[in-house]
Amino acid sequence: MRLALEIKSSEKIKKMSKPENITTNECVASICVITFNHEDYIEQCIESLASQTTDFKYEIIIGDDNSNDNTTKILRSLKIKYPEKIKAIFRDKNIGGVKNYTEVHNMASGHYVAHVDGDDFWLPGKLAQQVNFLENHPECSAVYSNAFLVNKFGDKFGKFNKKIPEVFDRNYLLEKGNFLNASSLIYRKFLQKKIIPKNCEFIDYQIHLQCSRYGFLGYINEPLVSYRVNPTGFALKHTNKVTGLYWAAVLEAFEHDGISSTMKSAITDFMGTVFCRAIIERDPLSAKKWIEIIHAKTKISKNYIITFGLFKAGSKIANSAKKRLLRSLNMPVTFASR
Repeated sequence: MRLALEIKSSEKIKKMSKPENITTNECVASICVITFNHEDYIEQCIESLASQTTDFKYEIIIGDDNSNDNTTKILRSLKIKYPEKIKAIFRDKNIGGVKNYTEVHNMASGHYVAHVDGDDFWLPGKLAQQVNFLENHPECSAVYSNAFLVNKFGDKFGKFNKKIPEVFDRNYLLEKGNFLNASSLIYRKFLQKKIIPKNCEFIDYQIHLQCSRYGFLGYINEPLVSYRVNPTGFALKHTNKVTGLYWAAVLEAFEHDGISSTMKSAITDFMGTVFCRAIIERDPLSAKKWIEIIHAKTKISKNYIITFGLFKAGSKIANSAKKRLLRSLNMPVTFASR
């Protein structure tokens, strides 16, 4: 069964969102940057944004969350270099990534709002290409793109995704999990208050799911972003917290949409991630905890959660490792090969 969109008519989206009679001085797009201690990367990030070639006006809004390295100094210099494009907030105390994200996005004045993390950078033509996409796809609430994976030196070593449909719906996002790159996101400004959670912590997957409630999602398979795989990044340093926020995003979708085969797929995809982490960290109790939580919240049987969660983990982990985990959970090892 197809999940219902909050806005059912593409014409309604078109009427509400397509900018009309834009003057040359009007801001069409806002690029929101959040940063904290990115001294090695922030100049490359901002230069890649300031050098975007467009036939419309855009702004760059930066939230520096009280960095204690040279990030602030670098940003002040860039603000002098690009005074007409850059608006910067230099905080006198650290407020955290979520609040920084929310406050910076709330400052956006453009018809379209983009996001980028301060250690990533854009490729030429990204902004114009994605704004053009949304202009020509009124059924889409947001558009994303593929991304190059780069190391701390900026060297490419892969891509974020393989082939993704140009336009897809909420079902596809739930079935595939969190495959979208946050620094590639551009959404329609009028949806902002609906898609950014209030008064709670969140991860980017929750933003993507919220966008999918109000329209289809667009995707450009050409890499338009370079995503820096940072071994000291938040997600890798706070795996338990990120896992909890990932579940919060899935649970919110479950409470909104109800149970379905698509929702079961989303839940077992989450469990695939949990099982992988439990094996890597040799922590079967964490897997057991999540099985109990999900069973209690959704009433899905534990056997189903384990069987399809391991299936979603797939080739990421060997059968021998799956069997060790199952023994720790007092489950038959035959589940490992299903």
